[in-house]
Amino acid sequence: KTQGISVSGHFQAWITSRQGADFWRSSGINAEYGGTSLIVGPVNAVYDINTFIGARQMWGGMWFVDCDTATTLPDIIFTIQGRDFPIPSSVYVYKVKTSGGIMCLSAFTPQDVKSPRGLLWVLGDVFHAMYYTVYDHGSERVGFATSI
Repeated sequence: KTQGISVSGHFQAWITSRQGADFWRSSGINAEYGGTSLIVGPVNAVYDINTFIGARQMWGGMWFVDCDTATTLPDIIFTIQGRDFPIPSSVYVYKVKTSGGIMCLSAFTPQDVKSPRGLLWVLGDVFHAMYYTVYDHGSERVGFATSI
């Protein structure tokens, strides 16, 4: 079942962990595919999320987690219009080959994307791999359903 959400401007959402830690109350999420495979969020919120999951910041603002613990990390939950959209670590952690071996990259990427109503989140492939997204431009709404 899809969840209708008004996208006239943007819609209200906040991000929590399964343990209930409140990371950020955001004035909007850009649900349109933003051309990224990652989830881009406000710098302070992404710092809090990555710190919470035990990630370390490395080069170029990228965050990495210990590959040995990557499968035990908590779900990060996007709460949109009162409905929870959990993202498990099996989806938000990418294994990346480097010259030094394999590293595990957190998909949560910091960038302050400004809008008139505040900072935005850009839900990239990480979110869209879990949730099918239907855009109804005529009615100015978007719906999400669990991907099969």
